[in-house]
Amino acid sequence: MNMKKTLIAAAVAAVVAAPAASYASSTLYGAVELGMTYASKTTDSGKSSTSFFDNGSRIGLKGSNDLGNGLTGFYKLELGVNTFNNGSANDGTSPYNEQKGQVKTRLGYFGVKGDFGTVIAGRQHGLLYSLIEQPTDTPNVVSGPLNPIALASGSLGGYKSRVNAIAYVSPNYHGFVGGVAYADIGTYDKSAPQYGKQQGVGQIGVKYATNDWYVSAAYMGIPQNNYNFGSVKDVWGLAGGYKFGMFAVDANYQQAKPNTSGPKAVTGANNDKNVRSYALQGSVSMGPLYGYLQYSAMKWKHISDKWAARTTAGVFYNIAKPLQVTFEVSHNNKYVNSRLLTGTGAKANTTVALGANYYF
Repeated sequence: MNMKKTLIAAAVAAVVAAPAASYASSTLYGAVELGMTYASKTTDSGKSSTSFFDNGSRIGLKGSNDLGNGLTGFYKLELGVNTFNNGSANDGTSPYNEQKGQVKTRLGYFGVKGDFGTVIAGRQHGLLYSLIEQPTDTPNVVSGPLNPIALASGSLGGYKSRVNAIAYVSPNYHGFVGGVAYADIGTYDKSAPQYGKQQGVGQIGVKYATNDWYVSAAYMGIPQNNYNFGSVKDVWGLAGGYKFGMFAVDANYQQAKPNTSGPKAVTGANNDKNVRSYALQGSVSMGPLYGYLQYSAMKWKHISDKWAARTTAGVFYNIAKPLQVTFEVSHNNKYVNSRLLTGTGAKANTTVALGANYYF
């Protein structure tokens, strides 16, 4: 009788444990990221400012499963959370412009990979970002490098990394990896439906990498009726980097062709001149300490002959595995603050930033 009870108990335990085992590779993760900045005035009549804010806190779930026949399924769902849930609903917003207390999707995708490569669908990092911009997307609290897509979408801030897309990435063939994607970016002008419905963009890119260095290239074609990025229609970039011991250098160059027709056509003198940008970065890693020095610049002759330029330096220190503190200084020349315009009264300014990140 005891033997029979033992066998029954073992069978019940196996049935109960089976669902958990199939999801054993799922991982809950996240981060609480806070930042504080002091920024000097950007105009002669302006004032300096101090801010304390959520810097991109998030919580996510990711995992993978063996699908059989050499296939692996995987997924990730990552939500941006604004930890500053007090005061009015319209201030203290996080990097995704959600109001206080709101949650929005940062990443949300699933995919299948095998000998044929990887297919992935959902909200993910775009190919242009992954191949060209990501190595220099280093700043924690202060703004990232200047680039054409940020300008086209109404900002001189950092990179625009996440897109809603379906993508294919090839397997690694002697260091070469390629990819193609269709991204659903931007909306049409609802007040002018003659411009058509939502317009997606195509992305294609390739990368060659060894243990010490890499080079990559990517292209994004934007239809002229895309309302969000209507001021540019084609963007391409080149990137490269080299690592030697504790040191690394990374660089990229990007160029965007202005759109001279469509809902946001660029008009006026030099409206056909390309937007150009580049970023250079040197970094060093020493155990728990990481430091970087970065310079980026951008020019659009349609606006002026001047170069907007940003110089940033930072030090990150991992106090313990989950806890990191950062210190950064960023300097913008006056053409960053004037959005490349001249005669606006803008002046160069400096931002000093402290960050604290807790990862789990």
